[in-house]
Amino acid sequence: MKYLKPYILPVLVIISCTVYSQTAEEYFDFGNKEYERENYEKAAEYFTMAIKLNPEVAEFYYNRGCCFEILQRYPFAVDDYTKAIELKPDNYRTYFNRGVVYNILKNFKSAIPDFDKAIGMNMYDAELYFHRGFAYDNIRDYTKAISDYTTAIKLKSDYVKAYYNRGVIYNNLKDYAKAIADYTNAIEINSDYFEAYCNRGIIYSRNLKEYEIAIRDFSKAIEINPDNAIAYFDRGAAYMELNDTLNACGDWERAYSLGEENAGKMIEKYCKK
Repeated sequence: MKYLKPYILPVLVIISCTVYSQTAEEYFDFGNKEYERENYEKAAEYFTMAIKLNPEVAEFYYNRGCCFEILQRYPFAVDDYTKAIELKPDNYRTYFNRGVVYNILKNFKSAIPDFDKAIGMNMYDAELYFHRGFAYDNIRDYTKAISDYTTAIKLKSDYVKAYYNRGVIYNNLKDYAKAIADYTNAIEINSDYFEAYCNRGIIYSRNLKEYEIAIRDFSKAIEINPDNAIAYFDRGAAYMELNDTLNACGDWERAYSLGEENAGKMIEKYCKK
C-alpha cells in the first residue's frame, strides 16, 4: 500500500490597508467584500482594477494572489506574491503563501527559501515549520523534515497532520515504534483519521506480525470509509495469516468489487478450492 499523505492548504489571510487613490481604495474594498463572500473571480477583477489605478501597492497584489491561489491559477499567484514581495518585503505571509504555492507545484527547492524567510520573521508559527517540513519531506531530506514537524508539534500540540506526516517518515525509515506512536497521537487527536488507522494497521500486519491488532485497525478504517478497497485487502491478508479463510475471502471479494485487482489474484489462489 502506498502510504497516504494528505496535504492541506493554509487558510489564506487577505490584507486591509489604508490608501492612496480613493478610487483604487474603493476597488480594493469591493474586492475584499467579494473575497469574504467567496466570490474569488469577482474579487480578483476588483483587485486588478485597483492595480491598474495604483500599481505600487503590495496589498493589491497580495490579495489578488490569494484569489488566484484559491482558483488554482498557481503561476499567476506566484507572480502576484512576487510583486507584493518586491513592493513590501517585510510581510512574512507573502513568503509563506508563495512557498505553499511552490509546494503545490512540486517546486520544493524554491519553496524552502520562502519558508526560511517567513520563519526568520515569525519563529512561532507552527504552519511555517509544517509546510517547510513538507517540502523537505518531498525532497527526501528526512532529518530536516522530522525536525520541522517536531517543531510544529511543539508549537501546536494538537497538530494532527504533523504527527501523521512525521509518522510516515518514521515508517519509511523502518522506525516502526516511532511511527506507531505518531499514528496513535494523530488518532487520539482525530478519532476518524482513516489513513492513520490504515498505516498503523499495515505496520502491525506486515512488519510486526501482530495480526489481531492489525485487524482492529483495518476494521476501524473500514468503519470510517467502507468503500476503500485497500483496507479490505489488507484486513483480508491479516485474516489469512490467522488461517481465517472465510473472513479473508470475504474481505478480498469486497476489495475486488471495489476495484482492487490484486484481490482477484488472492481469491484465485486461496478461495476457489
